[in-house]
Amino acid sequence: MKVIVVLILISILDSTTAFYTRQTPDGSKNTHETITQKGTMQALSSYIWKTKLKRTGSEKSAVDDFFKNDATSKIEMEKSINAIVQAIANTQVEKKDDAYVHCHADQILLAHQHVISCRDKLSQLKNDVDELRKQLGECLYTVQSFYSNTNWVEMKGAVPYKDFGIKGKILMAVALPDEDTCNDVTNIEFDCGQNIIVQNKLTSGYHHGRGNTKPTKPQGATIGKCSHGGPDDESRKMVAKCGINKETPTERLSPHFYLHQQAYLAAIAATKDFMTMKDTGILKLLGSKTFDEIFNIKTRKDVSLAFVVDFSGSMKEEIAAVREQIIQYVTATIGSDNEPADYVLSLFSDPVTLNKAFVERDGYEMIKRIENVTVAGGYDCPEFASDGILKAIKLSRNDSTLFVFTDADAKDANRQQEVADAATTKRIIISPFITGTCSRGRRSIKYIKRKDTPSFFQRLAQATGGKVYRTTKEEINVVLNDIIEKTFPVGGVIVDSFNWSRTSSNKIMFAVDSSITVLKIAVCCPGADSGVELFYPNGTRETFASRLSQKLVTNRNEVIISLQRPPPGGYSLQRKSSTNWAGSVNITAQSPVKQETEILEYTETGALPTLKGSPVAGKNYTFYVNIYNLGENGTCNDLILTDMLGNELFNVHTIQTTNFMTVRCAAIFTTPNQVFQLKLNGTDNNGLIFSRKSSLVFKPTNVKFRIVSPESAVIGKEMLIYYEVENTGTINETYEVAITDDSTATVLPIRRQHTVFAGDISNGSFTLKPTSSSVILKFSITVYLGKTSEITQSISKTVLMTDIVRPVCTIVSLNGTCSRSSLNTAQCQKYHWFVDADITFEGTELENVTSSVGSATELLYDHISGLRHGPVNISIRGSCCTPSVILAAVDTDGYIALCRIELSGGEIVTPMESYDIDVPIMEKDKTDVSYTRIVIAVVVCAIIVVVVVSILGFINYRKFKLSSRSNINYNVSQNTTDGIIRNQPTSNVEYHLVKSVEISDEKDNM
Repeated sequence: MKVIVVLILISILDSTTAFYTRQTPDGSKNTHETITQKGTMQALSSYIWKTKLKRTGSEKSAVDDFFKNDATSKIEMEKSINAIVQAIANTQVEKKDDAYVHCHADQILLAHQHVISCRDKLSQLKNDVDELRKQLGECLYTVQSFYSNTNWVEMKGAVPYKDFGIKGKILMAVALPDEDTCNDVTNIEFDCGQNIIVQNKLTSGYHHGRGNTKPTKPQGATIGKCSHGGPDDESRKMVAKCGINKETPTERLSPHFYLHQQAYLAAIAATKDFMTMKDTGILKLLGSKTFDEIFNIKTRKDVSLAFVVDFSGSMKEEIAAVREQIIQYVTATIGSDNEPADYVLSLFSDPVTLNKAFVERDGYEMIKRIENVTVAGGYDCPEFASDGILKAIKLSRNDSTLFVFTDADAKDANRQQEVADAATTKRIIISPFITGTCSRGRRSIKYIKRKDTPSFFQRLAQATGGKVYRTTKEEINVVLNDIIEKTFPVGGVIVDSFNWSRTSSNKIMFAVDSSITVLKIAVCCPGADSGVELFYPNGTRETFASRLSQKLVTNRNEVIISLQRPPPGGYSLQRKSSTNWAGSVNITAQSPVKQETEILEYTETGALPTLKGSPVAGKNYTFYVNIYNLGENGTCNDLILTDMLGNELFNVHTIQTTNFMTVRCAAIFTTPNQVFQLKLNGTDNNGLIFSRKSSLVFKPTNVKFRIVSPESAVIGKEMLIYYEVENTGTINETYEVAITDDSTATVLPIRRQHTVFAGDISNGSFTLKPTSSSVILKFSITVYLGKTSEITQSISKTVLMTDIVRPVCTIVSLNGTCSRSSLNTAQCQKYHWFVDADITFEGTELENVTSSVGSATELLYDHISGLRHGPVNISIRGSCCTPSVILAAVDTDGYIALCRIELSGGEIVTPMESYDIDVPIMEKDKTDVSYTRIVIAVVVCAIIVVVVVSILGFINYRKFKLSSRSNINYNVSQNTTDGIIRNQPTSNVEYHLVKSVEISDEKDNM
């Protein structure tokens, strides 16, 4: 099994479009991942040293110094960087056909403009940290690719280009589309150094299959456009052969391998600059508060975990929920870095003289406090909530959060401002949990509320940065558990979880590694007389005689065992054979050795993007388990798949690699057709066995699902969201596809039904019309099995909302075709095509309109300078020497619209001398002279007819174009200023007309 995994991991990584995203075929660690990790950590070290540590200590070790007492927060910072790495990998796949995103094919100016627009999107996403990280990954992918794919490093060395992607900066000269940039070489894989011929100009290589087509040179040509190079780039076989990429230190993969290290260092420096450059970094763009949130630059403070509880007669359920949460939290964190500094309990009722408050440093003492609370009274709604909150504020530490629980209104609501002032002075957040009000039959009393009472808790939460949670008494425990975990995360790890059935062994073994500081075992739910006992590695039974070990029973008869500083080794959990119960066992711990699990899809580029939605049963996926703080001697051994009861399905050996932040355990396996979880076994830094189980639950399905949507939505305008449902199972199925959004933007219908045969595909669309002024629109599309509630797939997406209509390119008509007979250098110039396209936009201005092949085509369009709305009609004409063309329109903010013109079905022009296609000269028979003369006459007549028809057709075409516009531009250059460059039209044109075809890029992408 291990050999198979190695082969698969290597086989999927033999192609790319820039630096490899995570792993390389040659074992090099210099990837987009390590570039991002090192560049970001350098930026964060400098930022933290200057702003958080006030220039004390070493700048190089500032990150470690800042997080030295908070391993959990440091891991969260590292996870935020990994989220950006994931976005980089996703960008390489999702944008693979956009050459400018990869800095391919001399589309460097477009790449520059793309990064400008990318920065603009970052500023719009300021209030959504998750989306910010995704957008940041898209920006950094292009920034880093610039150094592996262009000739910048050949010219300047291992230094960043500080003007690249910066609005207002003029990019240095870029090679024209029709300008030769490389010498031809004999070998396509070796000895390609010094092949670049342009000087003091930027250029980059073409890469077939990545949204660009390299121009074909005639036979015998010795110069041409550069290629990207590498095994998966077919353009490297065309003049000029080989390539210029620097993505690896291996010559077979990277023709300019000898400059790889310089490109790598330049990309790291550019990444750091993108983060914290004085005037242009995202720190300046977004501000320090957002910057801290992106990278979780914060440490846990010595704060109080505070509860303010109405202990009137009707609050029995709420008090039980608070008690349950205190027990769970204390037993999971006591004695660890994640334990609160203290616990505060404030009780309020009516009369106010019953109110009382306590503070405890010991979590077990707080458990006793809450256990001794008895409910009473409560027949005269409302209660003195303000007084209870003020008492808690007085006892709580700065920056704490107060959770308030009541089912009544505040009798002393007139003290609201006093409460708000006291809380804000200590930066305390107040979050109330409301399970009723005096007007909703909470108690059988007749009480008329004052007008300002209903919004008392709402106003208090708003004033302090909190939130009101309205729930029911039945659901209070679940809601409170979620909120506590978000506000005071336990930060624990799962050692193991399983079902302890009646037929299972009465002795269960598990490993405790040397990194564990607190061990918690929860057995649900045999009760106090369960007979559950814990035995140490030396066979000693735990008697719970010390305060370092506790055994508690919750209200729901869950037995909890908590140990502080447990010695490492093999432990056993035993139950008496006389007991007859079954239940679940969850073993958790406090440990700095934590894991993060990723499931990745196979792609031809080896980019390993994250899976969107659920895995498809029977399909291979790559699973990454990233282990933080394992240590240089730690190892990962087996990855075990378990069912939801903890039973082992099968195990897979892992491949271990180490990057800048984690130890990575990778495996590829075929997903089973059942729900499963992952558990990793290995050895810790001291050679002791460790085990970590992921909390993620994977639910394989027989539905493959994807969606295609615009990246932005215009307020007040409809947009289409396309989706595709594929039945990968063996039986026909009916699916319900439904859409939801957070802005009520969906236009009916919101559900569609599809009956899909086994192995077949069905598609459809939904319409969204946003009317909200929010910055982002979030929507989800879910696939249900039949009309049931069983979810087979669900994908969520976020789009920007704007009142600016960014440029959109639409092909209106396409005339002409390039058949195989025309796709050679001897004949291609005789076959012509022309296309009309519209560029629509509103609220912005176009900066330029360009063709990817420059003067090989003719662009005709009206003046665009100062124009604030479209459409602008573009006419482009060319020959079959350029059967693949990309028309690009860019606005002044760098937003790009593309029209892809494809006349040959993806086939390229081949080099051929004119005599290669002439009719062979044959020996003439004297008796056939008259026949030959007839043939010659017929051919001559045919040529005359074709020429006349062509001339008339051309004249009519030109008259039509002249009459359809008053101001025409003949644009043959990409380097435009105001978009007006005049050129004389060509002559001797032969048109091969076909029926006009309307092309929709979005539908084609399906």
